Amino acid sequence: MSWSRVLNIQLACDNPAVWPNGRGKLMKISARNVLEGKILEVQKGATTAHVTIDVNALKITASITNEAVDELGLKAGGTASAVIKASDVLVAVK
Repeated sequence: MSWSRVLNIQLACDNPAVWPNGRGKLMKISARNVLEGKILEVQKGATTAHVTIDVNALKITASITNEAVDELGLKAGGTASAVIKASDVLVAVK
């Protein structure tokens, strides 16, 4: 898979994101790259977990706390969104 496919998927999500705030209301967030997908795997370590989400055949892995995994109820086979907020895009070549 080419990196251009990754960027195209991320940049295609240019609408403001709206999320529940836990108090019965919706809140807006500044991140524009919200990619919904299926959770493929949750690997817990001593304090940090790696959560892999399949978004249109693109695997995105996030490192989050074990506490966050438990609070969000993340499990393989469930649905979750990768919310990407980045100030830089790096380019690399072989």
